[in-house]
Amino acid sequence: MKYILTLERYRSYKDFNRKWGSPVEMREDLDYCLSKLLPKEGMIKSIEDQSTEKGIKFFIELKSKDYLHAYKISDFRYQPEQGWEWYLNKKKRRYNDLKNQLEEDFMSKLEQFLKYFKSYDFYAQYIDDGGQYKAAMNNNDWIKNAYSNLSSSEKKQAKKEILKHFKSKELRPEVDRVFN
Repeated sequence: MKYILTLERYRSYKDFNRKWGSPVEMREDLDYCLSKLLPKEGMIKSIEDQSTEKGIKFFIELKSKDYLHAYKISDFRYQPEQGWEWYLNKKKRRYNDLKNQLEEDFMSKLEQFLKYFKSYDFYAQYIDDGGQYKAAMNNNDWIKNAYSNLSSSEKKQAKKEILKHFKSKELRPEVDRVFN
């Protein structure tokens, strides 16, 4: 017979002793993490604390009829990636995968582009660190690809926002080259 060792990772209110960790502080932590996770304001219909002595659990109902469960798994505050375990419609999701899925489901391509275009690095070719160089180039490629997938009317709107953000005269030729 095989035995399976299960380690319960969930934190309960009693695990926090006299440090932080009251229900009010936990709700503030959850609200912060949801603000980082959800792509738009006003997506939440209701939040319910369903915590027991086994662990801290919140049920979040979205206006789209989807729902999230959030389980506290860390002693630290304000960590949406490592501090909470996320479930969307009863399916466990990694934070980044969940964030990407919610953005794809609830944001247009133009909204996604406008959210991320400001992180374009025009000086990525000068980065010495290989890991940072690769990350910057991947980010730039994603942004260029997102721009090329926009319709012509969306590109005009995006171009206005790009020019409004990148005002530098030195960058203007680069902006025109990248976002033609």
